[in-house]
Amino acid sequence: MKYFLLTILSIIFIYFISTIPPFFSIDGVVQPDLIIILVIFVCFNFNEIFSYLFSFIIGFFCDAILGTYLGFHSSVYLIISYFTSRFGNLFYKEKFFNKLLLVLISDIFYRIILLVINFQKSKSIITIFVFVFIIPFYTVFLYFLFHYLKKFLKKFYVTR
Repeated sequence: MKYFLLTILSIIFIYFISTIPPFFSIDGVVQPDLIIILVIFVCFNFNEIFSYLFSFIIGFFCDAILGTYLGFHSSVYLIISYFTSRFGNLFYKEKFFNKLLLVLISDIFYRIILLVINFQKSKSIITIFVFVFIIPFYTVFLYFLFHYLKKFLKKFYVTR
């Protein structure tokens, strides 16, 4: 049941990100990819099979909702999920810096693949630099904020 609920909430999350102007964007230009944060969160907290299936389904819905090439986000999120599951097990789960590094590498990988696909739309070196290097650091910063928000909310969460 929790897997089904997570998938439904993620699809609603994708729809929310694609239709409402993003709350976390800076000046409408720098917009982090919150789906990568969600995929990495699922990779760290669930088993490998579910994380692969989840990233493929979420990528498929991203392709369908955002109107990109069918299979682009599915394959990229599946590759990110695979490497996060493989390399995430090599690190200690308690080491927060390792998670930040995996988020950064995953987002840079996603941005480079997106840049290769859409190379002809690139305007200048500055936009490429912002797209490939500045936005992933902003995504890492948001992951950092979400992590500490999660720790803060755990203090008030009472289990029975």
